[in-house]
Amino acid sequence: MKNKTMAVLVRKAISLCAIFKIPQFPRYGEFEKKRFRKEVVRQISKSNLSLQLGYYVTVEDIERMKKELIV
Repeated sequence: MKNKTMAVLVRKAISLCAIFKIPQFPRYGEFEKKRFRKEVVRQISKSNLSLQLGYYVTVEDIERMKKELIV
């Protein structure tokens, strides 16, 4: 009887601790980050049609192009 109640108490304590876990931030790769940025620009842009269609170059794209030219 004592072992059974102890096991129940331990399970309840563990489930209680699970409530207070610190949430982790999602980890996105570069492809997802680029897609999110483009989607935000599409939604925010009002007058520039090129921005709305996603035809623009980001700072990361420029840095990548520079590295490709150097190598």
